[in-house]
Amino acid sequence: MEIGRGKETQSADFSLLTSIPTFSIDIKDRQPFRCDGCGRWIIYCKKVIDDYSNNGVPANHNHEIKCVNCPYFNEGNCPDIIYYGQATNRYGDTRTARYHFRCIDQTLRTQILSNVNQHQDDLVAYYPLVEGLENFNEEKL
Repeated sequence: MEIGRGKETQSADFSLLTSIPTFSIDIKDRQPFRCDGCGRWIIYCKKVIDDYSNNGVPANHNHEIKCVNCPYFNEGNCPDIIYYGQATNRYGDTRTARYHFRCIDQTLRTQILSNVNQHQDDLVAYYPLVEGLENFNEEKL
C-alpha cells in the first residue's frame, strides 16, 4: 500500500521487481509530513500508535491528541511532540507550520512550556487517518 499520490513510477517499479501488487490511498485532513525546522519526517508518536493499534480510529475524535494530556509528555521532553505554530524554519523564514517541538528555538520552547495550558492546542500528535480503503471488498479465503 502506498500512501499519498504521485508515486506511480516508484510503485510500478516495486511491483515489477517483486511481483507484489500495490495500490494507493490518500491521507485525510491535517496529517503531518515533514518538520519545517529540520526537514525530516514527522512520525506518529507512541501514544497514537498504541491507541490506534488497540482501538482503531477513536470515536468522537478530532484527528489529534493534545500532547499536554499525554502520559508521555514528560514536561515537554517527549521527542514526538508536534508544534503547530509560528517559528523560524531551516531557511531562516518565520512562518506557521508543523515542527518537531525539539526543533524550535529554545527560547520559544521555554515560553510555551512556562504557560503550557495556553499552548495546549499548539502541541499535538495526529492519528493516521486514511480514506479509500472502505471501497475495497473483503476477500474471502
